[in-house]
Amino acid sequence: ADAGIDAPVAIDRALRPGVRVTLRMPGPGPGPASVVGPAEPRERLGLYWGYTTRVAPSLRAVWEECPFPGGYDLRVGTSERGSPCAESGRARLPRFRRLLVVFGGVEGLEAVVAAGGAGEGVGDAAGLFDVWANLCPTQGSRTIRTEEALLIGLAALRPSVERNRWPRGARMRRERERRPVSAEALGL
Repeated sequence: ADAGIDAPVAIDRALRPGVRVTLRMPGPGPGPASVVGPAEPRERLGLYWGYTTRVAPSLRAVWEECPFPGGYDLRVGTSERGSPCAESGRARLPRFRRLLVVFGGVEGLEAVVAAGGAGEGVGDAAGLFDVWANLCPTQGSRTIRTEEALLIGLAALRPSVERNRWPRGARMRRERERRPVSAEALGL
């Protein structure tokens, strides 16, 4: 398998070409790498392993179709008209279990709400969120591309996310044993 290093890596199962997987590399001795679930680096080792995205047909569906029991307990909306909370990397967030950060397109989340994407009778985009933040207060242009806003915004929020997510240490307790992941669990 191509693991992004100098030479191909042997893995512990046969996969279709082009399938992206997370690998646990063998120790210093010989042996194949193990295919593991994509959350293992985060849950077992506490490593940052990327963010997840979800496509929703409307802003309202973001909350109504939340995959977590109890929903999101902290919702951050981003806007150039939000409070400039990310200056000097000092964004402040309250404690949370499930964080949702919503980025708008070129016209912003305000345009989504104005077009009815948040549901009937919702007129104020800022009122939909616990935190209404300008994560790039000195952007220097009227708009920035969403892919730029993602990188800038997540980098600005990361120190506060690390300080305030709850419970700390749960990721290490959940996945102590090293068990193989089935092909079905990986959707293969």
